[in-house]
Amino acid sequence: MFKFGQHIEASTVREPTRKVHVTLDKATKLPVADVSFFGGKSDPYVKIILSDQIWQSPVIMKTVNPSWGSVTCEMPLTISEFERSHFLKIEIWDFDSVSKDDLMGTVEIDLTDEAMVNKKEYDIVPSAEFANHKDAKIYLDIVVEPPSTSYKLEVWENERWSRTHRTWSKDHLDENSDRPPWSAGDSLGGKTFKDALPEILPGYKPEGAWVFQPMPGTENGWLYAHSFSGPWHQEKSMTHCVRARQWTNMYHDKPDYEF
Repeated sequence: MFKFGQHIEASTVREPTRKVHVTLDKATKLPVADVSFFGGKSDPYVKIILSDQIWQSPVIMKTVNPSWGSVTCEMPLTISEFERSHFLKIEIWDFDSVSKDDLMGTVEIDLTDEAMVNKKEYDIVPSAEFANHKDAKIYLDIVVEPPSTSYKLEVWENERWSRTHRTWSKDHLDENSDRPPWSAGDSLGGKTFKDALPEILPGYKPEGAWVFQPMPGTENGWLYAHSFSGPWHQEKSMTHCVRARQWTNMYHDKPDYEF
């Protein structure tokens, strides 16, 4: 549900996703990053990086054999993103409360390589600062889900109010500054619904007819604003000049799906 004054953006094109689950167990024989008279320890934490997503573990203080107790992160990627960015990067850092944190080492895992994904135990490649320390390991459990069998497409219908004609219409839209009558994301749109319809992935079929979202508090799903940059309101006021509503449909790739 859109709340009063909430912004909405031109919808991005949807597609099926794959979820990557990474469970962080422990690391062993990490280098000593904080030297002291008593031998020194490290304050390690881990960053897990996939595409533009970054997850960070808690810091475990004063140890070179940290255990995180099987904490898990989940990173969803669209199929296109997974094809472009299927390398999982693990960074092991030492926390420093006084100066910059030190990178102790890294691991890179190709998520399309089943043997790599199923290893559980990974050698940490030391950073230049700890180049002579080559015994460190990290223990991970990685699960790569198959692509989802369904995804949702969204198309926006757009209109402008004419004070002269006292009507809402797509014909009143300014082609230079407004959205097109039908739009989906920043790159798709035009005068007809078909112009805004993203390419359907092979093997996927619609669940049914396209329907507009009957958002509570709206009239036939319309949201109102002063311009297409928002913010959007559920009820029309005298100063609102544009309106938009969202049409959606689910697409499924199961051949036995009951439509």
